[in-house]
Amino acid sequence: MAELSKNIRELKCVLYGNSESEPVAEACSQLTQEFFKEDTLRLVITCLPKLNLE
Repeated sequence: MAELSKNIRELKCVLYGNSESEPVAEACSQLTQEFFKEDTLRLVITCLPKLNLE
């Protein structure tokens, strides 16, 4: 679960940027395409109760 939480934080950084940089449109687009292509949304919804998103 720790690895998954880390990956979700990295995805958030790609999509929203961080205090040091703005999000890159091309990276956001590519991430979004892969996210839906691999049906990751269903997996995330299934695992939501187990995730530490703080």
